[in-house]
Amino acid sequence: MPTYPSPETSEHATQRQRERAARSFDALRKRAVPVFWGPLQVDDDDNAKPQEASDVARRALVLWAFELRAEGMPQAEAKGLIEHLELWSSVSPAEKTFLQNENPSPDDCRRLTWRLECIWVLMWAFEHIEQLDWPSAMCDVPKLVDLVSPHENDPAFITSAHPVESARAEESMTASLVSWT
Repeated sequence: MPTYPSPETSEHATQRQRERAARSFDALRKRAVPVFWGPLQVDDDDNAKPQEASDVARRALVLWAFELRAEGMPQAEAKGLIEHLELWSSVSPAEKTFLQNENPSPDDCRRLTWRLECIWVLMWAFEHIEQLDWPSAMCDVPKLVDLVSPHENDPAFITSAHPVESARAEESMTASLVSWT
């Protein structure tokens, strides 16, 4: 059985950070999941600056285009998704480099599949997925394709984006152990 640090001993953590860590550690302990023993790295809720829903929706669509390119979509099509919705300002420098590469290596492409998990959580955050389950396997990729594909060229996905309410978010995140600590 793994051992768990006491959030109370985190010298620079706020009380809210300690409470959030304790909830996460309790949930992880039930599944005997090892945890990082270092300092708490997440800002206190009072200091966190939530992103605008439209910016998060843009990032979801950028990740989608990026992942489609990694899965073999022709470069022009992937870039076209970005250009159609004017998303270049939401593309990171590393993503731009990848999208500009006419022949990305298979290894580079394989290393990018984790972005599907990010998109899955973002789709949950926009209430397109009811519940985040324990992350014991890859997300439901066919379902994700069905959820995101209709939005990949739709500006309304960005303009009408609204996030899940924060109380439901914390409950689900803690329950599914997508830990905030």
